[in-house]
Amino acid sequence: MPDIYRIESFPGDFLKVCPSGKTVHKMMAKCQYPTTVAELKTLPDTRKILLPLDHLDPATIPADIPPYIIMQFEHLITAEEQHHLWFQWDRLIAAKPVHLLKCDKNCSASEAWHLGIWESLAIEAIDNLLHFIKTHIASEISGVFKEHAPAQWKALCGAHNCVLDKLGSQFELHPNLDMGGAFFTVAAKEAGSGITYIDWNDDHAIYAFVFVVWD
Repeated sequence: MPDIYRIESFPGDFLKVCPSGKTVHKMMAKCQYPTTVAELKTLPDTRKILLPLDHLDPATIPADIPPYIIMQFEHLITAEEQHHLWFQWDRLIAAKPVHLLKCDKNCSASEAWHLGIWESLAIEAIDNLLHFIKTHIASEISGVFKEHAPAQWKALCGAHNCVLDKLGSQFELHPNLDMGGAFFTVAAKEAGSGITYIDWNDDHAIYAFVFVVWD
C-alpha cells in the first residue's frame, strides 16, 4: 500500500519569467522560499508515495491537472535495469555524437546534444538506448498512467494515434521511436540546478517521469 501525503494548499506561486537558472535562484531568494533539503519538509526517499489533490478546493487547482501532484515509486525499474540504462548511455557518449549545439544560456551553462536520426555516427547507439527504454521502461510508465491517471492515459492514447497516423512510416523505419504513447520525449541530464522547486514544463497537465540512475 502506498503512503498518502496531503498538502495544505495547491502551490499557486508561479515564476513566469525568462527561463534562466540565475533568474530562478534570484527570485527564489527574493521571495524567501525554502530551496534546500534542510529547509524543506521531507518525505521518505523509499516506498511508494502519492500526493493527491482530491481534498483541496477544486477552484484552486488548474484545469486538467493529473490527480496526483507527485508520485514516487520504489524499484519501478530494477537495479540491474538501472545499470544497463547507464551502460547504454555511456555507449552513446563513447560514440561521439557530432551534432553538438551551442549551450543555451537561458537554460544551462552546460553544453547539450540534440540527437536525432541525422546522427550518422551515433545512430546505432541512440537506437540501442531507445530500444532499452522502450523494452524496460515505457511499459512501466504506461502502467502508472493506467492505474493512477486514467484520464491522462486516455488523452495520451489519442495523441499517440494521431502521431501514428501522421508519422507511421517513420515508426516503421525507426520502431524504437515509438514508446506506445506513454511519452514522446526522452531527456538525459547529468547535473541539476541544486535547488528544489516544481517545474511545470509547458503545461500543468504534463507528467515528467524522473529516473535517478547512478553507478
